[in-house]
Amino acid sequence: MVELAGLLVERTVIMGVGNWLKRDDALGPLVIKALTDRGFAKYPLLDAGTTPENHLGRIARLRPDLLLIIDAADFGAEPGTIALFRPDEISLNSFSTHNLSLKTFAEYLKQTLHGLKVVLLGVQPADAGLGEGVSRPVGAAIERIAGLFIARQ
Repeated sequence: MVELAGLLVERTVIMGVGNWLKRDDALGPLVIKALTDRGFAKYPLLDAGTTPENHLGRIARLRPDLLLIIDAADFGAEPGTIALFRPDEISLNSFSTHNLSLKTFAEYLKQTLHGLKVVLLGVQPADAGLGEGVSRPVGAAIERIAGLFIARQ
């Protein structure tokens, strides 16, 4: 997580992506909710749900230097593991409940908003099946991520 602190710049936008109805896949929106509930205001926060492409206009208007996308991502680690990925490290068919792959989304943004850096903060899910509530390891990861941002405010 120390690596993340070094990435953040003044014009950062944080976007949470995920599906509230698929347990650990709700991670991204839950991080955004945790930050909002705690009054975090250093960077704009977007809850993109399962349609990050619906936020292209708002992202363009904000003109960030960094878009940090927070999402559950199956990268074969222990549940709750947090990792950072560049768009070129994301498989086109990676863990996704989203209409548009995050890799395609990031590549489009980088071509449209020249100079934009896109980074995915992924958390390994334990259970992305239908249902509400996250697993204990993912819940702990949400708290770690929110705590990191709150400490930087």
